This record gives sequence, structure tokens and C-alpha cells, in this order.
Amino acid sequence: MLQVKVSAYVVNQLSRGTMKLGHHVAPYIHRTATHIYAKSLNTNEAEASGKLDQVWGAAGGAVVGFSTVFLALEHAALVLTKSLRDNTVNVVQHK
Repeated sequence: MLQVKVSAYVVNQLSRGTMKLGHHVAPYIHRTATHIYAKSLNTNEAEASGKLDQVWGAAGGAVVGFSTVFLALEHAALVLTKSLRDNTVNVVQHK
């Protein structure tokens, strides 16, 4: 259980750091990406910005999904390990 708490703590701290970095860097990246996208597709910057907003939303959802799956798999590994340990003890006691 301690290992899950430590991993959750590490993931949470990485998440906080990434959020702070993202809030600082995102406006620059968005501005530059919008300009490049609009120029490459010969479209206006407002339309390009709207499309990029959708991309950023999808990318953010992917990160949230990955984190959720990671924590769920770690919890499942803990449950599996505990079950194997308990059943091994039961088999040894039965013999």
C-alpha cells in the first residue's frame, strides 16, 4: 500500500510541475503554432487557433487518461500481489 501512495505522490507532484510549466509556456507555443498552422494551410489565424484549441483539448484528455490507467494498473498489481501472497500461505498451510 505504501508503494501505491508513493507512486501516487510522485505522479501528483509531476502533474503539478507539468501544469505550472504548461501555464507558463502554453501561450508562446499556442501563438507560434497558430501562426505556423495558418501560414501552412493558407487560412486565417482565428480559424487556425480554433483548430489548435481542439488539438490541445484532445492532448490534455490523453494525459489524464494515461494517468488514470497508470494508477489503476498499479492498484491492480497491488491487489494481485496481495491475493497471490495470501493464497500461497493458504496452500502451504493446507499441505
